[in-house]
Amino acid sequence: MKLHMNPQGYLLYALNQGLTTKRINIRLKVKEDSEYTLKEILQDKILNKSSQNKVLEFRTEEIQGSGVEVWSIIPND
Repeated sequence: MKLHMNPQGYLLYALNQGLTTKRINIRLKVKEDSEYTLKEILQDKILNKSSQNKVLEFRTEEIQGSGVEVWSIIPND
């Protein structure tokens, strides 16, 4: 995984570097507990999740071998 922070939130790249299809469990440490809007950019999928103890948890869809999901993660103000 690669994570980029920006003033609006985060951009997360979930990479499957293996050869088989996998789902990835993500635990992202965030600055504050909040509701977050997560948008998977390539598939145009949107999730709404709450962080607990400054950790945001979610699971990717099945990612093909050598595939990627790109998530925009923005706290709801």
